Amino acid sequence: MPFESSWLRPFGRPLGRRACVLAARLLLLLVLTTVMPLVLAAQESPSTAGSSADPWAGVEEMIVSGGSGVGALLAAPTSVVAFDSDALKSIGALNIAKLADYTPNLEINSPYAASNPQLFIRGVGLQDSNSNASSAVAVVVDNVYVNSPAGQLAALLDVQTVEVLRGPQGAKYGRNASAGVVRIVTNRPEHEVKAGTTMTYGRFNQAEVEGFINVPVVQDVVATRIAFKYVRRDPLGENRCHDDKNNNFPVSSIPLIGTKCFDGLVREPSRFRDSPLATPPKQANDRENWYGRWGLLVEPNEGLSFNLNIHGGENLSMAPQFQLRGTAPVRSGLTILPDITATAKRYVDYDTCHAFLPNGDCLRNDRFPGAGDPFSGDWGRGGKERLMLAGATLNTDWTNGPLSFTSVTNVETTDREIVIDFDATPYVQADAFLTDRSWQVLEDAKLIWDDDQGLTLTVGGQYMQEELNAFNSIWNSPSSNLLQDITQATLALAAFAYVEWELTENVTFEGGARLNYERKNFQITSTYAPFVDDQIVLSSSTGYENRRKVSDLTQPSGEMIMRYEPTDDVKFYTRFTRGLKGRHFNGNALSDNQSIQPKKAEYVNAFEVGWDTRWFDSIVSWTGAGFFYDYENQQVYQLLDAQTEDGSRGFAVPQLINAKDSRLIGLESDLTLSWEGIRWSNSLGMIYSEYSDFKVLNETIRVDQTTGQEIRTFDVKDYSGNLLVNAPALTLVGSISYVWEVTNVGTFTPRFDYRYKSQVFFSPENDSRIGNDPYWMFDARLDYKTLDGNIEVGAWIQNILDQFYAVTAYDRKKTVGAIVYVPSQPRTFGVTLTYRY
Repeated sequence: MPFESSWLRPFGRPLGRRACVLAARLLLLLVLTTVMPLVLAAQESPSTAGSSADPWAGVEEMIVSGGSGVGALLAAPTSVVAFDSDALKSIGALNIAKLADYTPNLEINSPYAASNPQLFIRGVGLQDSNSNASSAVAVVVDNVYVNSPAGQLAALLDVQTVEVLRGPQGAKYGRNASAGVVRIVTNRPEHEVKAGTTMTYGRFNQAEVEGFINVPVVQDVVATRIAFKYVRRDPLGENRCHDDKNNNFPVSSIPLIGTKCFDGLVREPSRFRDSPLATPPKQANDRENWYGRWGLLVEPNEGLSFNLNIHGGENLSMAPQFQLRGTAPVRSGLTILPDITATAKRYVDYDTCHAFLPNGDCLRNDRFPGAGDPFSGDWGRGGKERLMLAGATLNTDWTNGPLSFTSVTNVETTDREIVIDFDATPYVQADAFLTDRSWQVLEDAKLIWDDDQGLTLTVGGQYMQEELNAFNSIWNSPSSNLLQDITQATLALAAFAYVEWELTENVTFEGGARLNYERKNFQITSTYAPFVDDQIVLSSSTGYENRRKVSDLTQPSGEMIMRYEPTDDVKFYTRFTRGLKGRHFNGNALSDNQSIQPKKAEYVNAFEVGWDTRWFDSIVSWTGAGFFYDYENQQVYQLLDAQTEDGSRGFAVPQLINAKDSRLIGLESDLTLSWEGIRWSNSLGMIYSEYSDFKVLNETIRVDQTTGQEIRTFDVKDYSGNLLVNAPALTLVGSISYVWEVTNVGTFTPRFDYRYKSQVFFSPENDSRIGNDPYWMFDARLDYKTLDGNIEVGAWIQNILDQFYAVTAYDRKKTVGAIVYVPSQPRTFGVTLTYRY
């Protein structure tokens, strides 16, 4: 019987015993961390207590606001990690995915090359990689909410800051931000001549070139800025199917060991421009992309500015191919061999075998992720991705006395084609060719009144419209093809108001509310068609579906914050947020057996207490936050086995399901020592999470081939008490650096980074094989900067120990007889040269 405590039941549902024990421990820790800064602050001298530190002195800060710039960091408290351009360069961040390595309680994964990331903050996010998926983590670039997941991993190009706002955002960033926000601010044009370039060369012929040029056109009135970036890297692995693809299919009783690929490979050469379906590519997991931006700033007078940027890019990389761990037993006669597992079709990756029978069959294989060569394999498909992005954003700012007005007008387009071998074998049983296109228009406007006496009022509205068209070809055999035509139109409207009110010299209240309206029109057509002589025979198609659903949602969200700042160096806040994520359609439904009824919207009530303290003339800084979340109808990804028209298993369908109730409690703490050029920072993230009430009813429909009658069976799975996915209980991120200034020479800065992550699961079943064991990672870097600061040279090494882990993993035990996973990146090293003018 679950233990109950009234203070742990704010919404009338009991927590489990484990949750209560951890809650008590975290409460004690929270009390201690609240009292200690007050005691230390009281011991400081009056001169120190009144001092203030540069908020950009470190990479990580715990308070940010909706504006940009240094001063804005002090405006609105929330738990945040902020990176400036130098910090992004030092960690080698090509896109936001790298930020997860340096931000506790942030997880960003992707099975693709440069699109559709799976973003999680504090154990909350969306693992679905469908083209119509909307994350619970909002990505905002230059004040533009990026709805399409295809564009959320675009390159970090000429960036001023990147901020990771941990925790639900209910007012200013209210759309699909029930987990948090990743906010990117790029450099705008300036009224002076500037230029710079950064070049990197590293292992695997990694080459990166980034540059910008800034020119005033009309002094103090018009300025322009052009930035570009090009990245390439050699493949990390080899596809052994490229040269060995003309074998007959083996009978099911014969083990398939080693490199065997087959005649009858599915081909569709007219769709992809260099036809990766016709011949499996020889290599895998390379990198090639470019991005560019042109900015124009017009400031006709002191109170009015227009900032236009036109941006775009293209990715032509090959994704890291899926690897597998077989889960099916292997028999020799009537005996089950104890030291080997294979797929359901008895496939074994040859380079994981290290003992053989006299006839050449594999007797023993390693079954852990990373066994053998984790970057090479036998794939009947390649992981090629072609992604094109283009857009334009106009930011308008007007100020007249106490009134100011801001407007963001934006249009974005995406065009993507992907080939994926989802079974990670040479068999044709889960191969897909996915295409999607989308466009988005957005208008966000705010009117702000600031009386300069401690009261600021903001009212605004947002309009967003998006249309997505996707066409998918999926094969579960060389002669069986599923075609999907998907359209989703989204209209999102919002109105919000926000107030900041200085009640006393030390106490400030702020908060706001947002009314959200969302309408989604979802339509899907599915066609099962035979594939004969490299042609899809539509005239013989079966199971034609044409279904449509419309979802309307009107719900509020909001937040309330109290700030207490007894001194400039000691600050606290308490926060309550009501977060919201809209409804979701399952984008891969195959037939009537899979419902397209929208999943319920997810809601969260979040309580948070945070602090920001600096002691001893800012030599020591300590920031942190403790939080408790109560989620209702949390949207959880699950990979379910689906039936074809005859009721047989053949496809694994990704879809979302609702967990009725889930809760988590956690802590974030960042302690930094800065003294005489030494900087030592340690950031800690702790999460205890639990699906409090999560039961799933799976219905299986099978057609009896003799009678033709449908046979329905039901399976109830109870995940209650399990941990949330992508929610490691403990994450530690640390770095130590020293700035050594050499007279008449320049500055040398050695830096060492370390991080630890405890066990993490990628599925609500909490199967340890579908996850990662705890691991450590280490990086190192040495920078030299000239006296004038215009030239900088850095030598770096990432993943010093060549640690391997799974980026993400999927359960394919029933359909394929395996667990498939995406491999992490190997050890890399190189040099970087930066020149500024």
